[in-house]
Amino acid sequence: MRTNRQYSQALKSSLVKKMMVPGGPSASALSRTVGISQPVLSSWVRKYGRTVTMGKEERTPDKWASEDKVQAVLDTARLNEEELGLYLRRNGIHATHLEQWKAEIVEGMKSLENPGAERREQNLKIRELERELKRKEKALAEAATLLVLKKKAETIWGVREDGESE
Repeated sequence: MRTNRQYSQALKSSLVKKMMVPGGPSASALSRTVGISQPVLSSWVRKYGRTVTMGKEERTPDKWASEDKVQAVLDTARLNEEELGLYLRRNGIHATHLEQWKAEIVEGMKSLENPGAERREQNLKIRELERELKRKEKALAEAATLLVLKKKAETIWGVREDGESE
């Protein structure tokens, strides 16, 4: 068998497309037919199969709509390993995409469980920061007043050479 870098881009693309079509052969089955190892074919799918041409538009997993992601998670929830592999190839996604989307769904559901809690925490933080800002503004105003008074005192009484008032 030849090494990966000796195959033309056209061959790689055509074999990946064969594996990605609905009902297309798995990497193992295609490997037996074309004489290219299954790991090489699988790596091509991972590398080049991220985009699946659907009509004239390219559809990458990161461009899927939220509804499509949820539907994909629901569709694959009860599939066995073989059916899952077929679904993934047909839709041009990987199992890692499904896992990521499941995690996003769970995170979204958690935020819906207690929507007011997060808002309350933000409001408390805002109030705390506003109190701190007021305290610092008062301290800054006091420091400015002291500087003005010091300059007036120096103007009235003058300053000795050692830096103290006379």
